[in-house]
Amino acid sequence: MNLSSIDLNLLVALEALLEERSVTRAARRVGLSQPAMSNALGRLRALLDDPLLQRRGTRMELTEEGTRLTPLTVAALAGVRRLLAPPPAFDPASATREFAIGLNDYAEALVLPGLLENIAQAAPRVVLRGYRVESLFLPPEADLEEGRFDLALGFYGAAPAPHRALLSEVLWRERNVCVAAASHPRLRGRSVTREAFLAERHAAVFYRRGGPGLMDSILAGRGQTRQVACYTTHFASIFPVIAQTELVAAVPERLARIHARCQPIRLRALPVSFPEFEFAMVWHQRRHGDLGLAWLRSQILERARSAPATVPASK
Repeated sequence: MNLSSIDLNLLVALEALLEERSVTRAARRVGLSQPAMSNALGRLRALLDDPLLQRRGTRMELTEEGTRLTPLTVAALAGVRRLLAPPPAFDPASATREFAIGLNDYAEALVLPGLLENIAQAAPRVVLRGYRVESLFLPPEADLEEGRFDLALGFYGAAPAPHRALLSEVLWRERNVCVAAASHPRLRGRSVTREAFLAERHAAVFYRRGGPGLMDSILAGRGQTRQVACYTTHFASIFPVIAQTELVAAVPERLARIHARCQPIRLRALPVSFPEFEFAMVWHQRRHGDLGLAWLRSQILERARSAPATVPASK
């Protein structure tokens, strides 16, 4: 059967006729005149090669074919209505949903505490499941494309050209500071010179398996080097290492200020020129219309706007 040659509006009339078993009631139900519904019944009888409705005394009864078609017609139109209906509203108070978020431990420390506080009050049955991302600066495009992550948080900035399928929202700008043990024997003043900073042995957060890091590449372009004694894949582990050794590190300021409350470390302005990072939330454009995900993004944005800004490091 060629569907393009059939008036699919007849399905609406068919459903009303089969359920009401009356031309008059079916016409009233769909807002047609009785002659128009009678005409529709005639067209349906010709199309399906069956009377569909037959008079038995004072009543109209379904034929055997009409009885067979009734549940099929109802199911078909129910599917069409679901297809065309607007997406259901997302009600945080009653939602039972788990969101998958790609992030690193910087994002966990800076975003999750306040976000979870909000969610506990507004959406007590919503669960956040964090997954570690593989890169500090490249968004997890494949995981977002294939639906393994609902969104990701990281130093991604505005989604670059190779990631045209991703949408992004910058949450804040972040800068690196120099951290060292409060009792460091050579770094005692309120500031540190570039020469003194580069002369020390360093600890660094590094996600890749090899090759130079971003800071080392920038330094190399200026004809400078540093000696890295320790590479770690976690921001959080840098701080106890710094507190208990004579190593120094360049780390994000917001996170450093959190750890300085409980670790014997000291923050100083970074004595080498280094670009700021854009800490951003990214998601796939295919999921942009997901109302639950839109709600989660709004919660993250709310917490980001209320997050305290950085203040100048000690000089």
